[in-house]
Amino acid sequence: MHRRRLSRMTRSSPLVLLLGCAALSTSRPSDAQVAAQPVTVRISAQRDTTFTGAELARLPRSQIRVAASDHAGDSAHAQVLYEGVAVSDLLTLVGAPLGSALRGRAVASYVLVEAADGYRVVFSLEEAGAHTPPTLLLADRRNGQPLSPDEGPLRIIAPDARHSRWIRQVARISVRDAAP
Repeated sequence: MHRRRLSRMTRSSPLVLLLGCAALSTSRPSDAQVAAQPVTVRISAQRDTTFTGAELARLPRSQIRVAASDHAGDSAHAQVLYEGVAVSDLLTLVGAPLGSALRGRAVASYVLVEAADGYRVVFSLEEAGAHTPPTLLLADRRNGQPLSPDEGPLRIIAPDARHSRWIRQVARISVRDAAP
């Protein structure tokens, strides 16, 4: 009887292995899928600029390394390397007031990041506009691979912020005016 159970397991193992491999092969989007995902950047409801994944890939790239203990399933001493575009670079491209231009009424501006599921996170414009090192990264890669569907295809990485502000599946970044 023990041999019979063992032989059943041996016969079914290739099927289980094949199904497991099929599930793993679909767990990460391809580079083409990442390239197809757009993000819209809006300045105070004046205009929208949409960046496709391919356009984001051509922009200057930045990296942020964080402790893997912050991520489920990673070993406690490992590091995770996120790669993408600094949010400050996107804001500069669309004409947001950063650096010395961030004065007067512009100081009351903030950055609203919205996810595909409606989740929203707010950053001050000064916080989002820091260049060196970038304080906010619009990441599309984790350890050299496209982000998994539950994380991406685009995610904000904010190493100095609470993880509840590391918004996943980013769809829109807006600069808004809080001044009355």
